Amino acid sequence: MRLSKKTLALVLVAGIAVLFWRELPAMKRYAKISRM
Repeated sequence: MRLSKKTLALVLVAGIAVLFWRELPAMKRYAKISRM
């Protein structure tokens, strides 16, 4: 199975997006704590 550059880029972006959404609640919680 040969991956094209476009497919590879899409997978990379999707992975980053998933990581970002997974870390978002933690970042919000951290922001709330640091504000106090």
